[in-house]
Amino acid sequence: MNTTAIEQLDIPGKRAFYFCSTCYLIFVSDVGKLNEIDEKERYLLHQNKKEDERYVNFLRYALDPTVPLLNRGMKGLDYGCGHTPVLSLLLREEGYTCDIYDPFFYPYIKKNHYDFIFATEVVEHFFNPGREFRKVDELLLKGGYLTIMTSFWDKLELFTNWYYKNDPAHVAFYHYKTFQAIAAWLNYEIVYTDQRKVIVFRKREF
Repeated sequence: MNTTAIEQLDIPGKRAFYFCSTCYLIFVSDVGKLNEIDEKERYLLHQNKKEDERYVNFLRYALDPTVPLLNRGMKGLDYGCGHTPVLSLLLREEGYTCDIYDPFFYPYIKKNHYDFIFATEVVEHFFNPGREFRKVDELLLKGGYLTIMTSFWDKLELFTNWYYKNDPAHVAFYHYKTFQAIAAWLNYEIVYTDQRKVIVFRKREF
């Protein structure tokens, strides 16, 4: 990230938000981030269950464009699955192999490489997006798929009143241009996006 392209946004409140005009990432300064104890406690408030039809339908936004790209011989990872890994359960029910990882609740990754990785409502929690995306990239095999679900921001003038930025655990916010920059950096191609909340990458084989 080019530090000369970073400017602080004029947003009221205790947290300071910064915008990178090169990659369009908006991020929170370190002093505005939760400590590990408070962050984990906030995640424990999430009551996501497989029996919750509304939550399952929410996950379908990520699953539906990705599953047709997969075959049942592939091995997957639900990266940042939370304390109730519903997405991996849904994939397993459909015959796909899917391990789970979460730094707070399931901190061990079983394999070194995966054919597909889901990160649903995860990347907005990345304190250091560059480091985290590099970690994910190292886990993803060439030709593999990375599906991300997060709310994209659209216009700077609307960001001040955007509800998504108000969650204290949300510290990184992505524009479609941010994901284009990530694709160029990691040598990915974008195979699907609604430019609102879901994007699917394929890792190039060359």
